[in-house]
Amino acid sequence: MQSAAWGLDLGKSSLKAVKLQKDKDEVAILSVAHIEYGAAGDDPRAGVRSALRTFLDSHSVKGDRIVVAMPGRMAFSRFIKLPPLSEVKKVDEIVRYEAQQQIPFPIDEVVWDYQRLDENGTSATGEVEVGIFAIKKDLIHDFLSDLNDLNVKADIVTIAPLAIFNFVKFDLVEVPDSLIVVDVGADHTDLLVVEGNRFWIRNLPLAGDDLTRALTEKFQVPFEEAERLKRTAGKSQQVKKIFATMEPVLKDFVGEIHRSIGYYKAQSKQANFKEMVLLGDASKLVGLKNYLTQELQIKVSRITRLNRLNLDEGVDVDVLRKHVGGFCTALGLAIQGIGSGRNDVNMVPREVQEERAVAAKKPFYLLAVGILAALLFILAFAKGHRLDELDRILKHQVMVKEIQGHKKAMKKLPDTAELEEELDALALIGGDRRLPAKVIDALNRALPQGMAEMPKAGENQLPDQLAREANMQKVWLVRVDLERRFDKKESKEFFVLRVSGAVVASDTEQESLSRVNLLFLDRLAQELEIDPAATRAVPRGWIDHPRTGPLKFVTATQKLKPSAAFHYAPYFYFSREITLGDVPVGDDQG
Repeated sequence: MQSAAWGLDLGKSSLKAVKLQKDKDEVAILSVAHIEYGAAGDDPRAGVRSALRTFLDSHSVKGDRIVVAMPGRMAFSRFIKLPPLSEVKKVDEIVRYEAQQQIPFPIDEVVWDYQRLDENGTSATGEVEVGIFAIKKDLIHDFLSDLNDLNVKADIVTIAPLAIFNFVKFDLVEVPDSLIVVDVGADHTDLLVVEGNRFWIRNLPLAGDDLTRALTEKFQVPFEEAERLKRTAGKSQQVKKIFATMEPVLKDFVGEIHRSIGYYKAQSKQANFKEMVLLGDASKLVGLKNYLTQELQIKVSRITRLNRLNLDEGVDVDVLRKHVGGFCTALGLAIQGIGSGRNDVNMVPREVQEERAVAAKKPFYLLAVGILAALLFILAFAKGHRLDELDRILKHQVMVKEIQGHKKAMKKLPDTAELEEELDALALIGGDRRLPAKVIDALNRALPQGMAEMPKAGENQLPDQLAREANMQKVWLVRVDLERRFDKKESKEFFVLRVSGAVVASDTEQESLSRVNLLFLDRLAQELEIDPAATRAVPRGWIDHPRTGPLKFVTATQKLKPSAAFHYAPYFYFSREITLGDVPVGDDQG
């Protein structure tokens, strides 16, 4: 029988904990805990610490593996394909090289890991498909510090969407070829696309708290009261009014799902989504399942039962039944902890893992040293000829002391700090000459792939709908300028990048802006290693299809209908000025 494992899901408003134990092919739930805490405005880390104390007061975790998750929005993920490789060592080497190219931060500032997406490590074409995941080191260390303060040692740290994938692949009996999984939390929503053993993740900007804030503004009540209205809407006489208040947020939510599915389909032509599964406590919102079914035109279901997990006699069945959809992340974490997960990504920093490994083996080291010392003592007295070797060792110690004396003398040499500063200043001259090339490279990387591709649907012309769907995933750059400026107050130079472009217009201005950010500007921020908020698009208006003649700029409120001769007009025009003051120009990081 294997040791048990705890899965701890530390959300914004509640702690969910599950303890699993594996015996051969059977997996049993030994214990569950659900502790709510913190309303809007409270310090979330303080709430987590308080909930952990409450949890540890009533549950023992000693001797069990502990697996925790960080939100998907805190992690960087990239999915790539490698050429056919037969040796695992070569895969590791190539992935390490790709990680340095793909992760938009210095590799020594992040903790990263990767996961093969296919069960046997290769796709049908022989290519090796992998997902690369990274989190900034300071975020990981802050997270582990809060746990260490309460004497909780996390054996595994992963990200929430990977835990959801573990749960789906382990417990769902029938998983269709293409499945959408949406985990709706309090302050973030994770969308997961599952195709066999392959998956793709995206963090959606809308979640349960956005619905609560809509009720707060409409009914002019505190956040806590609005949260109660949301949860009990099904029993309220104002259910229609409550749902009508939340509907604008839900429409934006559906729009984000549509955009995510559209983006994924552009990368995977064989994807055919007919089912969606809702997870998370917020998924219990009255009317949400039916609303998504109607708007997305696919089958939507919620998790209401567990299929492959047995219940121990001591499990609080009422808590599990009430929050079963909210326990899916914690269950996926514990599944990885007992060795039954499809993902084994671990974000615990390597130096922390090594320190713990040394600490665990320290008693054995001391015992081994004691035995070795005893053997050396016996051999020294039993074998007289070994005394010559001991004398040689003593002579070597004298040589070591002489070398240490030379080292002290070297420290007394004149200080070269001023010379080093002058050399550094000379090295920086002309460093910004590399910036234009780096900006061009970042633009190329940020633009959607397959811009020149067009699906075939006939000998003479493309059907309108097929052509529009293809072009909805494209971005056209109209103008790019890079200008050097001088800040008199700060007495320093910096660069400003102005990017103007267009996309095929959506039904609303907000949808067009969101697609610009998703397809291009958010990715440009990653490539430039700057805050995504610094690149978000602002509206400038609409422009006609290029075939109609010179570009015409009109106000965004005017309604333009596409001409019968063209399939894609009107276009939505965007323009953004980005400050590159913090972009490094003196290194060679891609």
